[in-house]
Amino acid sequence: MVDWLAVWGVANAVGIVFKPILEELTKDAAKDYTKNFFKDSLKHVLLREKDPRTVASGKAIKEFLQLVQQELKFRKLPEAEIKQYTKALKQFIDNKSVKEILGKAFDSDCESLDATTLEGTWNSLQLPPLPPKFNWQAITDQYLRTVQEILWESEDLRAILDSQNLESIGSGIVCHLNQHQLHERLKAGNAIVMFDGLDEVFDSGKREDVIKDIIRFTNDYPKVRVIVTSRVIGYKFQALRDADFRHFMLQDLESEQIKDFINRWHNLTFKDEADKVRKRERLQTAIDNSSSIRELAGNPLLLTMMAILNRNQELPRDRPELYNQASRVLLHQWDVERALVEDTRLDPKTIDYKDKQAMLRQVAYYMQSNEKGLAGNLISGDDLERILTSYLKTIEVTDARAVARLMINQLRTRNFILCFMGADSYAFVHRTFLEYFCAWEFVWQFKEKQTLSIEELKTEVFGKHWQDVDQSWHEVLRLIVGMINERFAGEIINYLLNEDELDSEIEYFNNVLFAADCLSEVRNKAAIAPTANKLLNKLKSLVEEPDDQGTFTEGEVKILFTSRTQAISLIAAIWKNDPETLNFLKNRAESNNSMLRYAAVQEVSKGWKDNPDTLPWLKTRALSDDMIVRISALRALARSWQDNPDTLSILILLAEFDANGKVRTAVMQELVRGWIHKPGMFEYLCDRAVNDPFEHEQELPKDNPRQIALEAIIEYYPDHPQTLPLVSDRADNDPDEKVRKFAREKLRDWGVERR
Repeated sequence: MVDWLAVWGVANAVGIVFKPILEELTKDAAKDYTKNFFKDSLKHVLLREKDPRTVASGKAIKEFLQLVQQELKFRKLPEAEIKQYTKALKQFIDNKSVKEILGKAFDSDCESLDATTLEGTWNSLQLPPLPPKFNWQAITDQYLRTVQEILWESEDLRAILDSQNLESIGSGIVCHLNQHQLHERLKAGNAIVMFDGLDEVFDSGKREDVIKDIIRFTNDYPKVRVIVTSRVIGYKFQALRDADFRHFMLQDLESEQIKDFINRWHNLTFKDEADKVRKRERLQTAIDNSSSIRELAGNPLLLTMMAILNRNQELPRDRPELYNQASRVLLHQWDVERALVEDTRLDPKTIDYKDKQAMLRQVAYYMQSNEKGLAGNLISGDDLERILTSYLKTIEVTDARAVARLMINQLRTRNFILCFMGADSYAFVHRTFLEYFCAWEFVWQFKEKQTLSIEELKTEVFGKHWQDVDQSWHEVLRLIVGMINERFAGEIINYLLNEDELDSEIEYFNNVLFAADCLSEVRNKAAIAPTANKLLNKLKSLVEEPDDQGTFTEGEVKILFTSRTQAISLIAAIWKNDPETLNFLKNRAESNNSMLRYAAVQEVSKGWKDNPDTLPWLKTRALSDDMIVRISALRALARSWQDNPDTLSILILLAEFDANGKVRTAVMQELVRGWIHKPGMFEYLCDRAVNDPFEHEQELPKDNPRQIALEAIIEYYPDHPQTLPLVSDRADNDPDEKVRKFAREKLRDWGVERR
């Protein structure tokens, strides 16, 4: 006979008031209960005596009872009154509909449980009344999260789930291919292949080898669409560009995308309509009214953390405090709300979120001193255990090494701060946390322990790392500036500006730009006004009329152009409230250098949209400036003034009559992006697909406006009766071989036979 008490974990159910319920269920009933519990989840598998689902159902019921107990305790009921619900809870979890709801949590695609039915079932069974505001939704939400963890932590359960998925999917989205089948599919181009996280190959030599392998893969399978992703830090684009990869920079979320995310997130998170509206508006207002919050909101991870924080508090205004609050949510609030104390030795009264933050500071500090440094984001399991054990001993935790091992598991599976990388190595789930905790440890040594002086902070931390080629320290250094007193921040910025051991003008540019990045972190810039003014003057001197011809190589000229446009962006962002800034940018828009004009137009359209002079100024730039400025202005109009009645007219005018193919290309892209469903757009695209005068030999845009129009027609109007004849016509008659080839390939995809 199976020991059901052991299987269901009843012996370990320490502190559960409702332990008698678990003991009752194990008396010759656990197997039958499990069968009913998994009526619709992980089904069609014979139950064995040691079936993993039996263990899982026991863990799940124990978790559910713990959550009910916690909710009753939260409603201020003494333990004696809580115990009085034991009989009622036994009757409740024996109910057929309740078992089905609780079992449904084991569906891998389950996103929510029916808390309303649970509440209704309790009432319909005429069980003892629950306390006012008893929160069934909170219980089911946390129960679902924990059950999903039970599911994915069990290899046996995952195996059952995978087999059922494959059975149900058949020849659908997921399938197993042998090597020959995979080769044939890749040869035919029936796949999209993604190489994700090129920057996570930490060794630069190995990274170059990986790039060569990717290029070789594309040569072997030329029809396959391949996507390679990488952080900008340490990325060198030339090899992939030479292999005909097109490069795209993933931009921050735009204001409309941020608003859309906020609406969707709150719709999914809140059941109470009034609470949803109030929290949603509070978050949107914080983003609209604070430039620093608005800048951070463009990052999807940080926007998500903002939404979580906003549920219970006003948002902090600066980045370090936002990261601090985000880590508090992950390390403390999630544990407390979810009753995730796995072991009495991890009781938050003994080890709280502040202790966890302190341990993570030390982990991050150790990682930056490793051979790979901050670029590596990697620590061995032995080193991680040693650091945590050492800290736990300082707060007199008994059996510190065993608790450290529990803590590692909790930080990985419960708090989602660390992740297991294989080969007994760990990393921070997101570099943001590595960078923040590393910065905080330096600040802790400077402010709290006073083992690091301001001179050492300047020379040993900033002086040694701000010029690192891969820039992996830049975020840490910026965060340090934002976490210390303005006076010390000013000293560091002055130190950077007075650095006199720079080997070239390019290093000087980088030096000034990084100093400006650091100034952007200072909350009260007025406190260091002389330093800020000195820096502003240096930035402005970088974007005076440049004369780089004959002085620098072609590659250096490109770097200097990039640096100058970056300087314009920093001036616009940091000194936006200075009344002289707008005039400065407009003057740069009249410069002899087209790249500077392009950058200035971008910044004016982005930062001064509400200024009444901006729209007419942009219209003039779109119609009468040089090519690159016209593109900048028309994109600004299309994306920020889409509802203005003149915008579409200007775009149509440029699409038909602008002499430059690059401008017409940009216009077609914006028309497809913002007006694809406007009445008459199909007919207009057909006209452009045939009549745009682009000639590949004379102009060198990467995209032919005719092809952009044709691609849009195929994507958005595939069933229109004129689409197939148009594609066939372009396959035969377009003057550009690339367009003809594209059209022929599309016809083959459709199975259209041609002579």
